[in-house]
Amino acid sequence: MNGVDLRREQQALLDDLVEYRLNNGLSQGDVAARAGVSRSSISVLENGKRSPGLLNLIRYANAIGVEITFTVKRR
Repeated sequence: MNGVDLRREQQALLDDLVEYRLNNGLSQGDVAARAGVSRSSISVLENGKRSPGLLNLIRYANAIGVEITFTVKRR
């Protein structure tokens, strides 16, 4: 997987997390407070102005009560 594919997968995961947040009535402010960051940081992340990065995705997921799991496959 190259860098472009990785960024695409990270964005897809973030999109799913944002959808979960919205479906569960959580605001960006709720996520920010739970993650210990500013609401503007959450906004920047959600609007694609910053690459999500794995640690930010995990922090976001924890803030909305979701666990991220990974499956490793051999080629």
